Amino acid sequence: MQAPQTILPDESPYPNPKQYIQAKIDPHDNLTTHIVELDDEDRQDIIYYRAKSAVIPDSPSTYYLSTSLPWHELVEDHDLYPGRPRANLNVDVRDNITAYKRHRGKILHTLIESFDGGETLDEADDEIEDQLDSIIKNQPDDTSPRDLHTILEDWPGSPRIHDEPILGAEYEIRDAALEEAREMEMCWIRSIKRNPHTRVVAHEHQYVHKPEEVKRERAYGGRVDVIILVKEGHETLEHGLYAVDVKTSEEINHQHRMQVEAHRRWLCSTLGVEAGGLLMLVDSDGVTLETHLDDSWPADDLWTHFLTRLNHVFSDTLFDIRTMYPDR
Repeated sequence: MQAPQTILPDESPYPNPKQYIQAKIDPHDNLTTHIVELDDEDRQDIIYYRAKSAVIPDSPSTYYLSTSLPWHELVEDHDLYPGRPRANLNVDVRDNITAYKRHRGKILHTLIESFDGGETLDEADDEIEDQLDSIIKNQPDDTSPRDLHTILEDWPGSPRIHDEPILGAEYEIRDAALEEAREMEMCWIRSIKRNPHTRVVAHEHQYVHKPEEVKRERAYGGRVDVIILVKEGHETLEHGLYAVDVKTSEEINHQHRMQVEAHRRWLCSTLGVEAGGLLMLVDSDGVTLETHLDDSWPADDLWTHFLTRLNHVFSDTLFDIRTMYPDR
């Protein structure tokens, strides 16, 4: 697997790498997304992307493709078995903690984007307030704030939850989620924004990509959390451009790697050079980095299985967009 290459060509009409990269990755088609509601309005995932182009059809999202694989059915001798997603929470409280983590993660992404001017402060404040409300109202089985507080007390992933809610359970849950997200944001700022060797190129960039390896007009769509340019001299990362996904889960698994590998392959194809994939596992203690060059990241195997899933989606009735949405 190759390290990322120098991005800016010797002869370029753009004065700096950031402008050149942004010009290259800006989509030629206006993209729209279709969001599928799972259980309620705040449990939604983008299931496909649509471009104006008549050549490229509606394209399933990287999130859908990577999460809908039957990871739990992998046998022990399968090449992706060691890094498969695994349930590491008590089944009785898993949904409660997952809801808390999901909304806290959305707060972190909002903070990161607003820090770089992607959203106004008012927009960010409104979005954060919505996510804080959702932590309470979107708990499974209408779990009360007091019961949720008790659940989070025993979960090490929420260090801001105290033993006894002094100001009320709901207030302390909201305050903990916001403070934990802010601490994660500071880790991001120290690792990326204030690092003289990194530069943010784009936030929440959406794209549609047709891989060369796939026959017919079959494509997938994705949304990259952040695209960064790493300069020479970084203490751990090779120089080059990286598609970055920011995670707040307990650990990195192959579903995460597969999604970022798909982002990376799009970026390589778009720029015509080798680009990197980077997962950032962020918590209140710091940032853990993992790239496509690490031994834990079987890039070619992940890409092969991703393409197999993409072909299956278009060939099999399990995912036929025009069957699911005949009115379109």
